[in-house]
Amino acid sequence: LGCTRGAVPAAAGMCADAAAASTAHGAGSSTGAASATPACASTSQDKASEGNGVGVEAEPPAMEVAAAENARLLSTLFDSHCHATDGLEALRASGLRAVCMVSTGEDEWERVAAHARGNAHAAAQTLQVAEEGAQREMSVFGGVGVHPWFVHAQRPSWAARLEALLSTAPACIVGEIGLDRARLETPWPAQMDAFAEQIRIAARHQRPAVLHCVRAQGVLVDFLRAEPTLPPVLVMHAYGGSAETARELLKLKSRVYFGFTAGAAHLRRAPAAIAAVPADRLLVESDLHEAARAPAATLEACHLIAQHRGWSPEMTALRTAENAAQAFNC
Repeated sequence: LGCTRGAVPAAAGMCADAAAASTAHGAGSSTGAASATPACASTSQDKASEGNGVGVEAEPPAMEVAAAENARLLSTLFDSHCHATDGLEALRASGLRAVCMVSTGEDEWERVAAHARGNAHAAAQTLQVAEEGAQREMSVFGGVGVHPWFVHAQRPSWAARLEALLSTAPACIVGEIGLDRARLETPWPAQMDAFAEQIRIAARHQRPAVLHCVRAQGVLVDFLRAEPTLPPVLVMHAYGGSAETARELLKLKSRVYFGFTAGAAHLRRAPAAIAAVPADRLLVESDLHEAARAPAATLEACHLIAQHRGWSPEMTALRTAENAAQAFNC
């Protein structure tokens, strides 16, 4: 949650007009719209198609080529952080390979847990890229937790109910949880208490935890270092920290992964941070509440990571999907 907007790079195969419309936003934010198959400004056919002779075939319009490339990437991509908890069917229709639905408060827990339970068989398998043309059901993971922006809005004893739910929902991870000094609707001491409690719940149940951290990287690293027991996996969502902080996080007792939205990947220090993260710890994410826009946002993040790492988009989609499967299947 909480990313800046950015344009799709030219390498994405998207036109400039579509790129300007593509964004990656935080909780509840919505400006503009984007599609997983953005339209390009020109729809005219290749000049070779005009009065072409025998045996001469016109090339497909650029828009069709871009749409086919996007569809191929989506069939591999794993959106590791999505808030479109009521848009599962739209995500399936997009062709996305897998998604982790992440809650922000108790009012979403049952819906997210139901998505994860309903897809437990698919989610339990290690994800592999389908053969060309093969049909595979989208895998769905679920995260239940309380976001730092909304701790103050939860009903009393929410932590006990979270722990009880995890006992009956083995396919669920813990998240989105964390610390945020930029948003203090929940006072800082209450954020710290909620974060500590949820980290310990995730550790007791041996579930991965998805972490939000804004302007609190030092505090978060110090807290995690001091904890005697940590969750088996920590996912730094929409990572906006430095390369140096990433290296410190990688020294923790947990396996630490780093998710990048398009907004996070556009930050000035993102190229160095993405380069510092091992190839097997990178994730892509949309961080959107709107299912119609999430696939395009995930594509954009994929292309940006590819640029920063010097990889092809196809390799980036495959590598990050395999990483997410390892992270959430621990």
